[in-house]
Amino acid sequence: MKLVQLSMLSLAVLASSPFVIANNGFKTDQSPIAYTETHDQIGNESNNNKLSADLTQKLSSIKDGESVVVIISLVEGASDSVKTVLDQYGISYQNLLAVPVPPSSTLVSASVTITKRSILKLSDINEISFVNLPSIVKTSSTSNENQSQRNTITKFTEYDGVHFNTKYTGKGVTVAVFDSGINPNHPQLKNNVIAHYCFSDYFDQGKSTKTCPTNYHGQKNLENHGTHVAGIVGAKPLQGGAPMGVAPNVELINIRVLHKGGNELDTVSALSKINSDPKLADIKIINMSMNTDNAKFHGECDNQLVTDTQKTIKGWIDYLTEVKKIHFTVSTGNDSLEGYHNFPACLKNVISVANNHHKDVTTALGTLFNSDTLTNSSNISSSTTITAPGNNISSTNADFKKGDLSSYSKSLSGTSMAAPAVAGCIALMLEKKPDLTPSQTKEIITRSAYIQASRKNDHDYVVPVLDCKIALLMTF
Repeated sequence: MKLVQLSMLSLAVLASSPFVIANNGFKTDQSPIAYTETHDQIGNESNNNKLSADLTQKLSSIKDGESVVVIISLVEGASDSVKTVLDQYGISYQNLLAVPVPPSSTLVSASVTITKRSILKLSDINEISFVNLPSIVKTSSTSNENQSQRNTITKFTEYDGVHFNTKYTGKGVTVAVFDSGINPNHPQLKNNVIAHYCFSDYFDQGKSTKTCPTNYHGQKNLENHGTHVAGIVGAKPLQGGAPMGVAPNVELINIRVLHKGGNELDTVSALSKINSDPKLADIKIINMSMNTDNAKFHGECDNQLVTDTQKTIKGWIDYLTEVKKIHFTVSTGNDSLEGYHNFPACLKNVISVANNHHKDVTTALGTLFNSDTLTNSSNISSSTTITAPGNNISSTNADFKKGDLSSYSKSLSGTSMAAPAVAGCIALMLEKKPDLTPSQTKEIITRSAYIQASRKNDHDYVVPVLDCKIALLMTF
């Protein structure tokens, strides 16, 4: 039975329909693959394992002269480029884009537009190790569309583990939000968002149109997700508006990498840009409320990765964490899995964030969260770093109407909402101690969590619950 590794990226928000594990052949062993293909053969697949299963299936449905965008990976340590190899063997192609790799990496790959006839010739080239379709970026969200029902939406209190009275506000700390884009005109964000970048070269490959507009300033947003995430990190306070962010004086950089049917390699481009652009040298935190939908890994996945794209993303995260001292907060995903994370939350060098309930207990002191209960949707494993509030969270709404305060906020749920809460907490810690390293931060936020959360009626896995107030006290 063919193992399937990579499919689509999706924002880590709560799915609108339940995820049925049994229908996908879920495995419970130590395999890096969480899903097995339900067909023994797809489209008369060749015995040559250089072509991925999804590519083989695609080829079975197109004619010999039709073109498709693929990622071609050379054997590790190859001295030539993909272009050189293709030219050497007389393979016709169009729109070749090399994949930027971190310093000292031995990976060599490129994304190209190529015909089915030419793809079938690639299997016979020794320098080529693997050919696969690019993974697809997909956005989705669960929202409370009725803005007038804002009184039913979670309002953070000092008892939620995230918001509390402190003199620290994230001042002087820069957070990059990798997402679907931020609306910089929102009154509670316009003074925080200092720069905009948009990446769509790989998504646009082979197309006549360009997704990222020239001189992108964040106006064009496909949906609310990025603006909502940014508000959780650092929305300014506004009476009657959306709740204040965890770190309301942070500087936010809008990194748009997600588009409808987008491409994972645009995330690679963004990571490379952060390394090379002096204007981005002040970034201390990167929030990634996104994950690979069909790549579930048991525990830490650093040594389990299959595709060169995943290995390249890991390489960039490792480099930016270890050399540039950038903190990564990444959502674990919302597939109700125990023992498994989505990629890249499964990587060792990130702070992986699950989602806990936080509004089940009401007292005279305010609304408290049920600190020992994880949401049923949240993915958790033995490598989950921390859990934070992410259920039915009110934050900044990209589609607000100027002057109508009731439209300034929107409710979304998922680990996508929990990760930026942790990013905001880390911003407070970095304001207090700017030289804090990612490994030190990870240790502090886990050691300061005196409560351990588990899923209701299931205690196989427990996850530390974020207590930002204690974490800040332990930062010195």
